[in-house]
Amino acid sequence: MATEGKTATTKACRCVSGTKCSHTDLCCGCCNSLSVDSVLHIRSISASAEMCSFAFEVLCAHLSSYEPALNLKMYDAISDLASCGVFVTYNKLSDGKQWDLRGCIGTLKSQPLRQALRDYAITAATLDRRFLPIEPHELSSLQVGISLLDDFETLPNGDLDNWIPGTHGLVLDFTEGSRSYSATFLPEIAMEQGWTRAETLQHLIRKSGYRGVTSKALKKLRLTRYLSSKYTLTFQEFLQLRSQTRK
Repeated sequence: MATEGKTATTKACRCVSGTKCSHTDLCCGCCNSLSVDSVLHIRSISASAEMCSFAFEVLCAHLSSYEPALNLKMYDAISDLASCGVFVTYNKLSDGKQWDLRGCIGTLKSQPLRQALRDYAITAATLDRRFLPIEPHELSSLQVGISLLDDFETLPNGDLDNWIPGTHGLVLDFTEGSRSYSATFLPEIAMEQGWTRAETLQHLIRKSGYRGVTSKALKKLRLTRYLSSKYTLTFQEFLQLRSQTRK
C-alpha cells in the first residue's frame, strides 16, 4: 500500500522526568518529543486478528529466546509495503474480571508495518517505564491490542471541540517559554475513562508534563486529531488461531 505526505525527522524520546531514553521513535504517549510535523498522513489500513497474533508470536519467542515462527501463512498479508503509525498495548486480566494496562508503546511516525509490529511487540512489553517487563508466567492472562493510526488532521488554533470521543485520537502540542509540551491519547482512552472533552484535554495537558495552569495552556495548544483501527486478541484466542492455522 502506497503512502503519501511528507515526513520530518522526529526527535529522540524523552520521558516526563527529563531523562533521555536510550532509544528513538518509541513513545508511550507521555513524553515531550511528539512532533505533529513528523506524522505521515497515510491511507487506511485495518488492524486484524493476524496482526495481534503476530505480536504474541514475537513476544513468546522473545521471552523464551527462540526465533519466532513468522513464516506461517496467516502472517503473509502483514507486509512492510504498508506503512503507518503503530501502537501495541498489553492488558492483563485482574481478578478474572477487568483488564488493566500492562504496557503500551508505539509511534506516531509512519513505519513499515511488519517491522513495526515486530519491534513494538517487544518494546511495549519490556520498555514501558511505568511497568516492570512482562514475564513468561503472565502470558496466559494477557490481551494484546494493535492500533494503526491514520488520517491525521491539525485543527485550527482554538478549535478544541472538533473531535469525537471514542472516534478520534488526539495529539496535543504547545510551547511555553523555551519548553515544548506534547502528548497523545488513543481514541478509546476518553471513553474508557468516562471523560468529557474538557476533562480529556486537561488530562492530556497533564500527561504532557505541563504543571502550570491548565486554562493558560488551553489558549496555546495545537490539537491534531486522528483515526485508529484497533483489534484486540487474548492469549487463549491466539493459541486457538495458531492451532487452526497449523491444521
